[in-house]
Amino acid sequence: MRTTSTTHAVEIHLTPKDRSAFQNARRRLRRKMGVLTPSLTQLCTHQLTGRDAAGLAEDYLAAIGWPVAPEKSPSGRREQSSKRLLADLRAATPHPPRAVDRN
Repeated sequence: MRTTSTTHAVEIHLTPKDRSAFQNARRRLRRKMGVLTPSLTQLCTHQLTGRDAAGLAEDYLAAIGWPVAPEKSPSGRREQSSKRLLADLRAATPHPPRAVDRN
């Protein structure tokens, strides 16, 4: 199977405060990495790439102070789904006639 790699150009406008954070990070890296220090663009690219959707969403919600709802565990979802299936099966299964005591 052939895979193609497509890249997209994104233009980002940083406030002076945000740009300063990247510049200061670059200065710190330069002390440790010397000539191998990444450029400002490389630092920004590093922050934006290689992320998974769940991590991006969680980071964003945490950054804006969104209340975090407790997530259901996979086993909890399976348990609920099993209970729902069992209830559906019981509802769909015809019940045998009950014996009536006429005394």
